[in-house]
Amino acid sequence: MKIEKKIFILFIFFLLISCGFKPINSNKNINLLIGQLNLTGDKDAAERIKIKLQKYKTTLKNPQLKIFNIEIFSKRIKSVKTKDTKGNPDVYKLDLTVEFKAHINNQLLIEKTYSEDTTYNAESSESKMAFVEKKLISDLSRIITNRIIFSLQEILNE
Repeated sequence: MKIEKKIFILFIFFLLISCGFKPINSNKNINLLIGQLNLTGDKDAAERIKIKLQKYKTTLKNPQLKIFNIEIFSKRIKSVKTKDTKGNPDVYKLDLTVEFKAHINNQLLIEKTYSEDTTYNAESSESKMAFVEKKLISDLSRIITNRIIFSLQEILNE
């Protein structure tokens, strides 16, 4: 019985290795090039998005290459979701919306709006609340930026 189990495990191992699995969202071998990157709106979200997209920026002007010019407008909305019995905010909701346009040679290729939200508990100190909000904006910006990169990759693969 032990030999059969070892053979079965070995068979599964070879099957998985030889199937050619390749992750879709892998950041390796991305041929994404960004020429102009215009960011407006919420400063914190725009800065996070800019940092993530900066590695794809290029100064090349070759018309044979697909170089994207990108416009991004970000908007953050913070609202009170629940209040305690005294009427003080207890839980907040944070919405981040990003309007995204990509052009190649002044031709609009994609225009999308991405939105992510989260909730969080109120903190006793303002500094701790600001830290939590900044962390959440960073996380939401990262998620949206990954979706933007994935959208641009889909255009390149067409």
